Amino acid sequence: MLLGACGYDKLEIGPEENDGDRTLPNLRIGDLRGFYKGKPLRVNRNIVVAGYVTATDRSRNFYRTFLIEDETGAVEIRAGLYDLHNIYHEGQRVVVRAEGLTLGADREVMQLGLAAPAGSSWQTGYFGHRLVMDRYISRDSVIRAPDPLPVGLSGLSCDLCGRLVRIENLTADTPGESWGGGLSSVGTPQTGYRCFRDAAGDSIYVETSGYASFADHAVPGGELSVTGILFRGKRFGNDCYMLKFREENDVETSRD
Repeated sequence: MLLGACGYDKLEIGPEENDGDRTLPNLRIGDLRGFYKGKPLRVNRNIVVAGYVTATDRSRNFYRTFLIEDETGAVEIRAGLYDLHNIYHEGQRVVVRAEGLTLGADREVMQLGLAAPAGSSWQTGYFGHRLVMDRYISRDSVIRAPDPLPVGLSGLSCDLCGRLVRIENLTADTPGESWGGGLSSVGTPQTGYRCFRDAAGDSIYVETSGYASFADHAVPGGELSVTGILFRGKRFGNDCYMLKFREENDVETSRD
């Protein structure tokens, strides 16, 4: 009787789809890129975006940030908190009320956070406290497993940066080396960069934090499929596309 009175049958939704924060966005995430003109921008109007969490800090390859995306694009949330994977679960719907926040970018990935402190090299600052984040960001109980966008190396573009993509039929230049970059002379874990190529010779680098849980594991050989967050960085002084894994199992042996 209660379900009938609430009109679930009439609306063709179930109660599990109507709990948590079901706020409707008024802007697609991909449209944020159109507002960005190369400099940090304070959002001064009512903008609400919503997306599903695609990457967190669970494997320590991402540091105090997480990413969300919808069908049009992605944005990195500059949380500034540790153990974010215990708060924002992979696949969870997240609503961001962006008014008062700063929109910036890093390596072609759109970012939302507070204003960066004076002298910072970042365009956006960390939230830094859960109470501050909760003013702008809310979680929904709806969970949807992230679905990577299949794409080839020739189809990469800056508009895809920040999104979870899957690229198949690649081989590593240096199989057997570790994902991470080893230790510096003072014992600090270093970021590793491993190059992968397709049959046409086009390449992409996989960037792995020296603090990632799999940093000292070996890069596999053979034909591989890789899934990760796309961005555009520099390697040997040249701009190139790069991927960052969520977990070690984001690299798989290709199947016939």
